[in-house]
Amino acid sequence: MSSADGIPAGYRRLELPAPDPLAAAIEHGGSVYWLRLTEKGPVCDQWRFALDRRAAGQRDSPRLDGRLVRQELYVDYDGKKKRASHPMHYQPASDGKPAELHLETLQFDGRQMFKCDCEYHYTLLHAEAGELELMGRPLPENVVAYDPRDAERWFLSPKQCETARVEVARTIEEDGTMAPRVGLHAVVSSFGL
Repeated sequence: MSSADGIPAGYRRLELPAPDPLAAAIEHGGSVYWLRLTEKGPVCDQWRFALDRRAAGQRDSPRLDGRLVRQELYVDYDGKKKRASHPMHYQPASDGKPAELHLETLQFDGRQMFKCDCEYHYTLLHAEAGELELMGRPLPENVVAYDPRDAERWFLSPKQCETARVEVARTIEEDGTMAPRVGLHAVVSSFGL
């Protein structure tokens, strides 16, 4: 069944947020919180943007470069604490194309720990009241709508993330098959990040 504008029922029209709250978070060193599934259930994981201001001054482009840094330290097998981060760049929406966040391979204390190039490309699909919907896989050219259950949910405050965490935990407890459809962060690593 489709709606009056031809979008399938349950789908959401792709909207280019204006102003862009993700660009604002990056520019101001803000944080994003995503839901990550652990053995104990969903948790909110805080990552903070660190903008590379030198890169911005060297380019005549709206692109933002820097790092996305996990706020909780990772403890390795030797008990040493390390800082996890992704080098990143963000291309704000332009010419009708949605904004894209590119995360490079995860690093610990600024050093790449994987032999693979494990990069992630996210498209910002929707933003409303401090909640962002991003898709971590390529989208078809000229996409106009998407199923919001396929998107990751990122939050701009810990309170919003915690409210969603409680809701998601309840949903998964009632029906574990719903885990891939509740907005969890899809990046899986053996490091539990």
